[in-house]
Amino acid sequence: MTIINETGVTMLAFFASPPDVNDWEDDILGDEVIQSYSSFVVNFDDGRCRCIYDFRAVFANDFADDDVVIRNKINVCEISTYRYD
Repeated sequence: MTIINETGVTMLAFFASPPDVNDWEDDILGDEVIQSYSSFVVNFDDGRCRCIYDFRAVFANDFADDDVVIRNKINVCEISTYRYD
């Protein structure tokens, strides 16, 4: 799946976890970031045979603490692109 950042702000971290997992799993971006108007390819084939994930994206914010955007129950088996705008 391609994660596209069209927010005008750098995405600092991206997490995807099945809804029944209590904590967010590791930052998928690792040491990378997704600059504004850029994209990043994520492979969700982790051997768990899951299609539904919750997403958590952390964006840089010059005026306060980082902004967090959570999206629930995204079906990664049905879509190939997810856009933040």
